[in-house]
Amino acid sequence: MRFDDDCFQALQHLFQTEGPVRLGEFLQSRKGHFDNPADGELAGIAAGLFPLVAEKRYPEVVQAVVRASEKHPALPSHLLNLGLFAAKEAGLHGEMAWAIFRFAEAAADRGETALAMEMVKKIYVFAAGRDAEMYYKPDCLVQVAALLEKIARPGLARRAVPLQGPPKTKPRLALVTPVMLEGTTAWAKTALQFVRYRDSAACDVYEYFADETVNRKQYFLGHQFVRSKTSEETAPRAMAELRAGGAVVKCIPPTLDWAEGSRWLAEELERDGIDAVIFQGNVETTMMWMASRWTHVPVKMTLCVGVNMYQTGQAATIYMSNRLNLEKEQAFWRPEWGRQVFMGGGADIAEAARTPPLNRAEFAIPPGAVAFGMLSNDVSVRVTEEYLACVAKVLKACPEAVFVCMGSGDVRQQIGCMTRAGVLDRCRWLSWQHMNAFASLKMLDFYYNEIPIGGSQVLIECMACGVPALAMVCGTKHHETVGADVVGPEFAIMEKNPDAYVARAVEWIRDPVRRAAAGKAQLARARQLYSAETFIRDLCRLALELGGREKKVLGVGL
Repeated sequence: MRFDDDCFQALQHLFQTEGPVRLGEFLQSRKGHFDNPADGELAGIAAGLFPLVAEKRYPEVVQAVVRASEKHPALPSHLLNLGLFAAKEAGLHGEMAWAIFRFAEAAADRGETALAMEMVKKIYVFAAGRDAEMYYKPDCLVQVAALLEKIARPGLARRAVPLQGPPKTKPRLALVTPVMLEGTTAWAKTALQFVRYRDSAACDVYEYFADETVNRKQYFLGHQFVRSKTSEETAPRAMAELRAGGAVVKCIPPTLDWAEGSRWLAEELERDGIDAVIFQGNVETTMMWMASRWTHVPVKMTLCVGVNMYQTGQAATIYMSNRLNLEKEQAFWRPEWGRQVFMGGGADIAEAARTPPLNRAEFAIPPGAVAFGMLSNDVSVRVTEEYLACVAKVLKACPEAVFVCMGSGDVRQQIGCMTRAGVLDRCRWLSWQHMNAFASLKMLDFYYNEIPIGGSQVLIECMACGVPALAMVCGTKHHETVGADVVGPEFAIMEKNPDAYVARAVEWIRDPVRRAAAGKAQLARARQLYSAETFIRDLCRLALELGGREKKVLGVGL
């Protein structure tokens, strides 16, 4: 008798129909029937968890599953799933991260590549986004990269696929993006800018979309993944613009599993004769990570999005908005991971200048009111009680102010928070994200960056509009520091001091001259550091330079 998922379900059914006493008697009677002692031990653990779940003692369930995973890394999937359910209910997401990690290691050791890749993705989807240590600590990140290297090992020996299709007349540069969302994310905007501003005389461009959570074969834990639409479905206008701009656009077929999709991307880059590929990815984007490791494209580069790939074979990692990331990673960076390069970018400043603002009257913002607020594609996570406490204090101090919350996500908790604070009447909840962020941002008199997890790309776009932005340093992690780094120390509170953050907002509300001066100064900073046109041209120039160097080493010319 084995303790597999079928056995787990049978035990759970016995508990639900006949109770814990009968379940205990049954296990005692079957004690000598399990194939090995580990199976009997796991069955006993599961039997002890069922009453805890029924009584909603979720922290105890999480602790028990974590302890079990330390001794038995390859937990039966339903036992691990029970721990994840309890962690979700108790808000203990981070505690389960290492249990998932150990399960992924066990899957990799068994050669189950797709399952191991899915588990790495789930570490970040489920746990690491909730402040788990492996998302931020360098030694933990390197451990995850080492796990991905173990998963990638069987595919490293694959041979390159020869060029197919028309012969090349120019170098071919490629950008790989997780998913396209009509320009509402930093990587989506970079994908559009890559086509708009590349030097078409110098290179041809290809765009690939991983669509990582779309219709991939799910082994279990399905409630952690919401099946999403493909990039073609979520961003038809953006995809059409890419093609109209001369890019060759491709998506990983959604019928492939995680390993098959990674191999398809690795081979497709070779079939298309790509000379240099730029990944907008990190250790979280497992299909992208694998494809980068498996492909034989001569030059591979990565755009830093907070948690880098940390793998051999990269020519360069480009830090786009936060110099602090580069400085932090220098402490453990390895030469085989390639060059570290800071290259600020990128808001489309020309587009910002020609975009008119939305009509504030449509959103019941009174004439003469000072509107401040934020915009995010994850309002339910970014707009915290800590942030709203600051907003409420600002509103109480300044009767002429209105807070505007723009973005997607469930805001019922946020509305409740402002109701209790007595300032709901001066809040506007635009629970959508306008297709053109510039038009939305231009409604604001100034941007008040979220804490402790603040935006970065949206601040760059504010500055490009001439809309001033405030930010505060809330810690040492990427999202706690990047906002202050973007706006500059003159317009940031350089320590975690909510009272000072409130006071600065009140000053800006009461002093329009000061706000206007800040807007001009930040627009100048955007032109200097965060021009999309400059960024894309510099990025392509670097890719071509590295590609040319690689070709010379190989004895051929571009």
